[in-house]
Amino acid sequence: METKDRLQIKTVLDLSPRSTMRMYELLDSLDEDWVHCYVNRSAVLFNAWAIMLWAEKEDDLIPLLKFIPTDQPETELFCIENRFKPLLEKHLAPVTVTADCYTWTLDQLREEAPVLESLTVEDAEFVNDQWDYKSDQSLEFIRHCIETMPSSCVRNEEGQPVAMAFCYGQSPYYINMGGFKVLPEYRQRGIGRKIHLDMCRKVLAQNRKPLVHVKTDNLISQHICQSTNFKRHEQVFWGTLKFSK
Repeated sequence: METKDRLQIKTVLDLSPRSTMRMYELLDSLDEDWVHCYVNRSAVLFNAWAIMLWAEKEDDLIPLLKFIPTDQPETELFCIENRFKPLLEKHLAPVTVTADCYTWTLDQLREEAPVLESLTVEDAEFVNDQWDYKSDQSLEFIRHCIETMPSSCVRNEEGQPVAMAFCYGQSPYYINMGGFKVLPEYRQRGIGRKIHLDMCRKVLAQNRKPLVHVKTDNLISQHICQSTNFKRHEQVFWGTLKFSK
């Protein structure tokens, strides 16, 4: 069931390009030893730096679950639809959820968006320091994101970003916006909404749709999405499979 056939894989991904958008990027790395892809009818499973999976029919996914590594204490799960959690727990192991999010997308803006600056590579270190998911590898990741995808920022008089956002990933259909941050002393001024609208404008200008994952308890960001014509879709999670020793 393992395949390197990009057309076969893309055919499955295209069944739900919103839920599978972060998998499209792995098509460019299929020839690398660290990327393994398995397809069974309407189901796809990637074993790369984390497990990503999707299926139109859950029964199609079951034969692919055997390709998830079980010889380690835990395996990382990345952006999985919540409907697959019971299936994973039934056939593999308990799932520990680290982030629970709604998926939001935008077809078109209904209001004029401000024109704001973009982040530069010189801002990457500062942005990394502010990022909630900072790690040993995140600085290079943020540099890549700033160089290759839309970003937005508002600067103070010294030229330092005080509000910012960048994009995590892209597919032929969507660009995944994220990294939204407004420094505490600049909040309650409507700057976050301006950053959000500018990001949407920049993504739409590339003939793709903005997509964001908003944590289910982040009511402020959900309100911004609702008020800017975004539509809420499936719930997804990040987490780990916990295997007993």
